[in-house]
Amino acid sequence: MERNYIVIGAILSTALLMALAGGVMLRGLSDPSTKIATPAPIAPTTTPAKPPLTITPPKTTSKDVFPPVQSGPREVPSTPEPVEEGKYIVTASGLKYFDHEVGTGASPATGNKVALDYTGWLANGTRFDSSLERDKPVTITIGKGEVMDGWDEGVLSMKVGGKRHLVIPPDIAFGKKGRPPVVPPNETLTFEMHLVGVE
Repeated sequence: MERNYIVIGAILSTALLMALAGGVMLRGLSDPSTKIATPAPIAPTTTPAKPPLTITPPKTTSKDVFPPVQSGPREVPSTPEPVEEGKYIVTASGLKYFDHEVGTGASPATGNKVALDYTGWLANGTRFDSSLERDKPVTITIGKGEVMDGWDEGVLSMKVGGKRHLVIPPDIAFGKKGRPPVVPPNETLTFEMHLVGVE
């Protein structure tokens, strides 16, 4: 009988210890003063921002605009550069031309403004006019009747930077009337032309 009491007491003691332990565990979870460690927040993954797209405007070339004005008179040739007769290109109008230097820029079209340097001679070799005696090239509108027909025709097929020798017969120069007192009637004219710019 005494042994049974001992066994029952041992069982009750064990049960009491388990209950106490369980109470401690439950109290630890429910007690607001008990702090539960929380995982550190995960930093969001960000993609590096791409640099803004930079658009560089195209450079303006000398073929598209008039060049800077050169101040003061320039050197004026006393005679045109010689050209062998067989080297001329002759057009249907009778215009003869030879390119001393072919340009690499734009070609003008009818209605374009162009900047030209020129020197002109009469048939006897007398120089009668030159833009080089002034401080800048002459500016004209091509194909609008501002100049003689020979100029319109001769300049239209040039390119900026080109230097051309023109021989213009009277019919597409100043004709029967000439340009008194400088240019006689029915005069064939020779020009050295330099196409400086196209607007």
